Amino acid sequence: MVNYKAELVLQMDSILGEGPVWHPIHQKLYWVDIEKKELHTLEPDTRQHTIWPAPKRVSAVVPAKNGNLILALQGEIVEMDLASGAFKTLVELESYLPDNRCNDGKCDAAGRFWVGTMNVDCNLHEGSLYCIDQTYHITKVLENLTIANGMGWSPDGDKMYFIDSHDHNVKSFQFKKDRCALVDGQIIFGFDNKNELPDGMCVDAEGMLWIAFWGGSRVGRYDPATGSQLAEILIPATQVTSCCFGGEDLKTLFITTARQGLSQAEIDQYPLSGSLFASRVQVRGSQTNFFR
Repeated sequence: MVNYKAELVLQMDSILGEGPVWHPIHQKLYWVDIEKKELHTLEPDTRQHTIWPAPKRVSAVVPAKNGNLILALQGEIVEMDLASGAFKTLVELESYLPDNRCNDGKCDAAGRFWVGTMNVDCNLHEGSLYCIDQTYHITKVLENLTIANGMGWSPDGDKMYFIDSHDHNVKSFQFKKDRCALVDGQIIFGFDNKNELPDGMCVDAEGMLWIAFWGGSRVGRYDPATGSQLAEILIPATQVTSCCFGGEDLKTLFITTARQGLSQAEIDQYPLSGSLFASRVQVRGSQTNFFR
């Protein structure tokens, strides 16, 4: 197994740092702090770090083809004008469930936005997975989820991988490229250590899965065909939330963390909890998909 080293990129006290995404045109990293209601951006070359306030909890951000950003807020999906910082509601999402919020979200190769929801107190089976197409039509694809989390697609686009953290496993679905549908869902591998939860996920150019572990202080690389762990990155923070590939060559894995739920003693033990990390790895990541 390959062991990579994590480097501190930004020391922060994010409550719930999440949802990193690399913007290949801007050459910037975007991510969020869900509980602080903040959108963050970092230009690695200049180290310029910008924080944008959001009107509600914000859980995911994806680039749009028109140059703006699409954000998953609590109860709605919005478009953010980067020039003005203004938000425009595109569609409401579970606004009738005030105790639910959006969680992870990503775009597929066809430009549709996939986003999961969950109860703010992690109540069982109160979340769903939705697909929002280019006309803003919403399709509920999965339901009875608890912590709708990491997602990604195989390089050929034939499979979608999905994590409900509460289930301690990774599922694979046959992906329908022409519509918002998943079929033939099956568990491809699970995790025995119940003290850590599989959280955010990304897929590299070789089709391997990189998974962040909440409570596990690590990111692992896994073969979806066998479930074998191929690589690991140890993080000096317990609540590791998500990861994405970025940089000009897509060989930098950016990693977000949180300090939500930690006692003061745990924060004293892991003072970098909530910070942003990165690791240079030997494999390229997949390209970022845009909403269109």
